[in-house]
Amino acid sequence: MTTTTNKQLNKPAYNSTVPTWDIPLNQNADILDAAFGSTASVALTSSNVTLTSIQAQNMRILLTGAISANIQIIFPAEGGQWIITNSTSGAYTITAASAGGGSTVTIQQGYSVCVFSDATSMYYANDGLVVSAGAVNGIFYLNDQIVLANYTIASTKNAMTAGPITIDTGVTVTISSGASWVIL
Repeated sequence: MTTTTNKQLNKPAYNSTVPTWDIPLNQNADILDAAFGSTASVALTSSNVTLTSIQAQNMRILLTGAISANIQIIFPAEGGQWIITNSTSGAYTITAASAGGGSTVTIQQGYSVCVFSDATSMYYANDGLVVSAGAVNGIFYLNDQIVLANYTIASTKNAMTAGPITIDTGVTVTISSGASWVIL
């Protein structure tokens, strides 16, 4: 029996499961159920974690624990989309990466982000939104004070941030030609 590329659904060969066709069908139903509504909880401490294909089949990845170092969560080199919730404590960052080795995304503490992978890189599902910012009661707009991940302001966009702002060591903010970034 083979499996699909992204969610590892079972693909039995023709006539290979007669009369037990229900076994791969029921396994596929469980995988689809996880992909549309289940949570995999991952307790973190101070080490990088590589998720299994079974963990990555879940719609939501809940990160918990008191972390004592910057942590990387490595997803299998499979395409998919997830909601990642960072419920950890400690003054460190969590980065989601694909085992495919491409670009990564940072998940701020106390936030949930929607991400997807093409089996090589990880991306924010809506990179037009600032991950750790948001409106509170439609009156207050919040942003963090430290830029923790590389960010490029596209040539067709402008950005506004309330300061003061610190750019973390090794992090680059690129302002494309035609774009502007105003810090108030």
